[in-house]
Amino acid sequence: MATKTPSLHLIAYIDFLGTKERIRKDTNNKHFEFLSSLYGDIYKYIEQRNKEDYHYIKSFKTRTFSDNILFATSAHLSNIQLCYALGDFIDMAAKIQASALINGILTRGGITIGNICINEYLAYGKGLLEAIDLEENVANNPRIVIHDCLEKKCSEYYKSNSYTKKDIDNFRYIDFYSYAVRTASLLEQCTNSLEALTKEKCGNNKVISKLNWLINQHNEYIEKVFKNEIIHFDTKYFDDSTKEKYRIIKPVVMNSISN
Repeated sequence: MATKTPSLHLIAYIDFLGTKERIRKDTNNKHFEFLSSLYGDIYKYIEQRNKEDYHYIKSFKTRTFSDNILFATSAHLSNIQLCYALGDFIDMAAKIQASALINGILTRGGITIGNICINEYLAYGKGLLEAIDLEENVANNPRIVIHDCLEKKCSEYYKSNSYTKKDIDNFRYIDFYSYAVRTASLLEQCTNSLEALTKEKCGNNKVISKLNWLINQHNEYIEKVFKNEIIHFDTKYFDDSTKEKYRIIKPVVMNSISN
């Protein structure tokens, strides 16, 4: 077998939070079926994507485990080609986050550029460690953060899109609501999932703090929808009487004693 050394890649690592608990409780295989369907869709998308004549990217590579997904592509590209590649990564990541939330699952991750070897046998390299570090030690909340090195390399991408934004800690992350939640039906499903999660996790301050962050993102998006500030969102079925149907009214109050 020919051995390839790590080389420069654009890398995304996404973790599905709470998966261990869900696997233990998955007596009807609902969580398994969700992951199987999601991963199947991702592989089909990547397979089709790799068949198309994109001159700026050689191919996407991906690896999955029960609670995380990794995808990468060679970063030996011009800056404008890298911008297109980053756009594709954000596209996939945003769709994954929205699909996971609708199924009651929170996600967290990181996107960076670094050295990695990824093939049918393994994923190895410092770039992978950096992506995992972003997920574990920087993201904190249910967000996918983007390393600031990409902001410098892909400045043209950030000038022409509204699908990422900076948080109060100055880290840039994917605004998956703006990208992937563009219909009243999806918005209602997100609302219902958040409400169900707040009831399910009530009393667990560690999880509630993460949910509150996402609830704030959700409410902010709702306000933009009703102000007609979201591009490609049809608001003809929205009015003041239906507004509260699609909104988590307030964050969950934390317990005074942490669990």
